[in-house]
Amino acid sequence: AWLCEQLNHPGEHVRLWAVRLLTDAGLVTPEIAAKLAELADREISSLTRLYLACALQRVPVGDRWALARQLVKHAEDSADRALPLMIWYGIEPAVPVDPEQAVALAQRSRISLVRRHISRRLTSRIETDPAAVERLVLAIGASRDAEIRLDLLEGMNDALRGWRKAPAPPSWSALIVSLENSSKPLRDAARRIGVVFGDGRAVDELKAIAADAATDTESRRGALRTLIDDRSPDLLPLLKQLLADAAMVNEVVRGFAAFDDPDVPGLLLGRFPNFDPKAQGVTIDTLASRPSYARALLAAVDAGRIERSALTAFHARQISAFNDDALTAELERVWGSVRETSDDRRKLIAELRSSISAEVLASADLVAGRRLF
Repeated sequence: AWLCEQLNHPGEHVRLWAVRLLTDAGLVTPEIAAKLAELADREISSLTRLYLACALQRVPVGDRWALARQLVKHAEDSADRALPLMIWYGIEPAVPVDPEQAVALAQRSRISLVRRHISRRLTSRIETDPAAVERLVLAIGASRDAEIRLDLLEGMNDALRGWRKAPAPPSWSALIVSLENSSKPLRDAARRIGVVFGDGRAVDELKAIAADAATDTESRRGALRTLIDDRSPDLLPLLKQLLADAAMVNEVVRGFAAFDDPDVPGLLLGRFPNFDPKAQGVTIDTLASRPSYARALLAAVDAGRIERSALTAFHARQISAFNDDALTAELERVWGSVRETSDDRRKLIAELRSSISAEVLASADLVAGRRLF
């Protein structure tokens, strides 16, 4: 009882120690949890709010929402290095248990990271709890705050990154229509999600953006990256079309690695001399990524069209990992053998890594090192 009284003390250090001592014994009672929520509502000290955020993990999962609701009201904590994460660590276990409360918290949160992480956590369960994602989509449609909408959409993108396909929530089409006159970041975020949901219109829009030379370069590259990640089978003609576009060439060459097309090696090798060094490096990465492409790469090296030194040990190991005897024999003839590091040398490497610390390097004789090198 005396500690609860200290929650009203004028000194922030007394208040934060009261929070700590009230929660150190283990799970707190609902009564104490309510008092902590009252304090979070009026607390002016960010340090005390940090202790309150830490206390979330000591509150029973079902009772954490009241305290979290008060903590996420403090917009000034959004840029803090620790507080947003501590709030998130406290509520994360409760989010899948009560999606309705989680969405409501995201809608009222003034802290960007909390909103985005709630959205990511709910969307990651789209196959097992689609109703929660539908609730999230409805919340995005109902919100009139562009920052909240963008955070929730980006959280969905975070969860769906790497997915080929996911079931679209029933309200997704209506949300897309409502975003047509919104800001570019909102439309772009929705398009990236739409590709995963199999929204044909989103795919067509992304293709149009990637092909439009009048659009800013970064937007075009972002659109093409999204299409490549989706590995749409009808993307290949667009990649071939954009190969002549200097601003897009690096993304295009990376995209070719997703397709086993007999025309690709000839297209890349034909333009190889005109590529800048970065594009040439990406081209070799792509040609070493598939057995059929690697054969053309080794033939180009053998013919002197590509310098032998352009192939690194990484590329050689990648090609030998295909376990194609003929291809490995050609690699050894053109480039050389790929040898495994001996156990003794691995041991020596480990010893050197452990002994050459930052402190040792700080006192090194650079002139002597240069001479030795």
